[in-house]
Amino acid sequence: MTGVAKQSDRDQQTHISKLSLTNFRNYATLSIDLDPGAVVFSGDNGAGKTNL
Repeated sequence: MTGVAKQSDRDQQTHISKLSLTNFRNYATLSIDLDPGAVVFSGDNGAGKTNL
């Protein structure tokens, strides 16, 4: 058996549509709806970007 994926398997994509946090590091609660495509988080130093 080989580890070669079929073309139909390679064409499938996964999309994360929502991020929810509760009592995680510096976030008491956070809920973000995410659009398909690239997502960029920006903010000041110490704002919590790395925790996402």
